[in-house]
Amino acid sequence: MQKVNHVTAYTLSTLANHATLCYNQRIAAIAQSVERIHGKDEVPGSNPGRGSIL
Repeated sequence: MQKVNHVTAYTLSTLANHATLCYNQRIAAIAQSVERIHGKDEVPGSNPGRGSIL
């Protein structure tokens, strides 16, 4: 069994984090496009506004 050195482990971890960030950015861009299509540009965010009752 081959031993993985710390540099390789760090590099793999960094690449995985970068891939996750890129994926999240793509999902955010898609969500914004859908909001524009449905006329929801004025939505302040994904969380309910202050004073909202769920």
